[in-house]
Amino acid sequence: MESIIETTNLKIGYKIRKKQAVIAQNINIKVSTAKLIALIGENGIGKSTLLRTLSKVQPKLDGNISIHSKKIENYTVAELSKNISIVLTEKIPASNLTVYELIALGRQTYTNWLGALTNDDKSKIDNAIELCKIKDLKTKKIDELSDGQYQKMMIARALAQDTKIILLDEPTAHLDINNKIEIFKLLKDLVEKEQKLIVVSTHELQLALHTCNDLWLITNTEFLCDTTKNHIKKGSLNKMVRSEYVTFDKIKEQFIFQ
Repeated sequence: MESIIETTNLKIGYKIRKKQAVIAQNINIKVSTAKLIALIGENGIGKSTLLRTLSKVQPKLDGNISIHSKKIENYTVAELSKNISIVLTEKIPASNLTVYELIALGRQTYTNWLGALTNDDKSKIDNAIELCKIKDLKTKKIDELSDGQYQKMMIARALAQDTKIILLDEPTAHLDINNKIEIFKLLKDLVEKEQKLIVVSTHELQLALHTCNDLWLITNTEFLCDTTKNHIKKGSLNKMVRSEYVTFDKIKEQFIFQ
């Protein structure tokens, strides 16, 4: 089966003058089917850097990244934007855009030089709004949205972009528990109904355990890819917690405070 996304000996980080500041390396990933994947690790461990590198927002230091079996460096920006959409943590600057207009920007790579929306573009936008259940927000200004509504709008924009792969960087940060649950449920539904491959970086370990097919775990020494069930069996999740007061219970499938 052709891989949707694949990396080989990937090294990520930054170049400072002529030196490399390596954040993580030996990252080997292969995903060939639609899935919801949680990217988990401590703050500053490299989650955002990995997502930015996989989407070519940031250059890799070494190794290979392939999207649909084609090396990422062989994609033009326009080609890649039809394969990967990304929702980063940075908020859009204040503007007078409505929710509909912001979501419509997801069609930019498909519109002609005038930026005119075709009937197909409008259909994709309407479908994205419907899937995210934000019809009642279409005419609202983006500055009027709550954090939960804003995240749904950004997911809708990624959906309007009509890519197989969607990458999200901590979409539930600063949300209350109800909105966190709604976002994870929405992402799970999009995988099942729309056959998307969604990778979400998160600190919501318990929600990830109950909703995600796979987990990508980053520690200071290794990068672990496996199904959620296998991680639970192998006890890999104990590597995510360094506190002596917390352990992961494989039977209860949850973190336990000592």
